[in-house]
Amino acid sequence: LLGAEVSLDLVEEMIRGSRETFEGQAYDVGWIRQQCIPSEDEFMTMLRKKTGWYTGRGPCTAGAIIAGADSDLRTHIGDFGEAMAIAFQIRDDLLNLSASEQDAGVAPGITSGAYGKERGGDIAEGKRTLIIIDLLRKCSPTEQDEVLKILHAERQLNTTEEIERVIALVEHYECDRYAEEVCMIKARESLAYLQKIPANPARDTLGEMLDFLVQRAF
Repeated sequence: LLGAEVSLDLVEEMIRGSRETFEGQAYDVGWIRQQCIPSEDEFMTMLRKKTGWYTGRGPCTAGAIIAGADSDLRTHIGDFGEAMAIAFQIRDDLLNLSASEQDAGVAPGITSGAYGKERGGDIAEGKRTLIIIDLLRKCSPTEQDEVLKILHAERQLNTTEEIERVIALVEHYECDRYAEEVCMIKARESLAYLQKIPANPARDTLGEMLDFLVQRAF
């Protein structure tokens, strides 16, 4: 048994994590419904609240609470998890553009490049990603109109040619390269937080997980 104090800490952490995740999801879905393009800062806030919490900070902090870690250690492990999750999400968005048709039915893998979703699916769904935000601030007004028309259209109305057109613009303006750089920054940030934790086999395992999730991005 965990005891009353630890159990209460876990419940409070779950409540906070749920609230942050719901807020992040509301941003994510709301931007699509309202046909709004967020700034990069707004997008990163959404990532921190959504993926950063439910994939990273929340589970890592919960594990630290169960292990009896003090408040400083909980903070370090939570910061590690959040930065790792953000790097992972950006990597995931990049993989969505590089996936081939052969990858569509294959589970994701660190070396195979497999993704498990169709190429450009995020674009077809109108998802706001760091890649798209960077593209819209770099491309010409005419190209912006073209990209926005595709993003705002119903998924089933977007053609393969239109999706490929957006991907070509992403590559032309090197928006994928920019997203890769941000992914690497967050991965290194995550590693720096991890190194604040005393050396032990568990820390090594977390480092391997970070390396796996961002596919050796640092």
